[in-house]
Amino acid sequence: MKAEPGSSAPPKVLVAYVSYSGNTRETAEIIAGVLAEKGMEVALLDVSEVGIPSEDEAPSDPQDVREFKGNSGTRGTGVPLEGYDVYVFGALTWGDGELPEEMRVFLRGLLPLLERRFEEGRAGTSAVFGTGDSIFPRFCWAVDIIFHHLTKRGIPTFPEKLKIEQSPYGLGQVAKVKAWAERFAEWMQGSTTVEDAAQEASTSKFVVK
Repeated sequence: MKAEPGSSAPPKVLVAYVSYSGNTRETAEIIAGVLAEKGMEVALLDVSEVGIPSEDEAPSDPQDVREFKGNSGTRGTGVPLEGYDVYVFGALTWGDGELPEEMRVFLRGLLPLLERRFEEGRAGTSAVFGTGDSIFPRFCWAVDIIFHHLTKRGIPTFPEKLKIEQSPYGLGQVAKVKAWAERFAEWMQGSTTVEDAAQEASTSKFVVK
């Protein structure tokens, strides 16, 4: 959520990710660390550890959205999953350029709730990152899939997608991850717009099946 004039409360940030080998988790932890250093209230969530209603089961009462207990050293915040100001989504790319099932289910439950917030004029902001292996032709396609579905629903999304080759601790990529998180934090302060994201979403071919 872009900073409001005169607002003193730090943004509540949810970094939600799915990780099989640990690469995406490591990237999520670096991003969370940078945002926390900026004074934001950050929670990490491995989406494979939380249940969320399917799109058909999405509750009409926001209080019915399930809460979660934090992981990776964070404590549960008691905040409903739709109650954050900022959402950072991370995923590896599975198979032939596919979004892992755990993140697919998570998004099908959460995105309709975030879309409702947007329609009510209280949308949060988001960003997307992921890890992959560039030997495969559809490198980090999961990032593009998530990005498409955020922007097509009107959710303000950081135009710069972060794609990491395997572990962020290889190939000197920690600095790249931190620099991306810094730019995202600046974007949230209102230094850029979401026009580029909206333009890309209008031509994207990705779908969450």
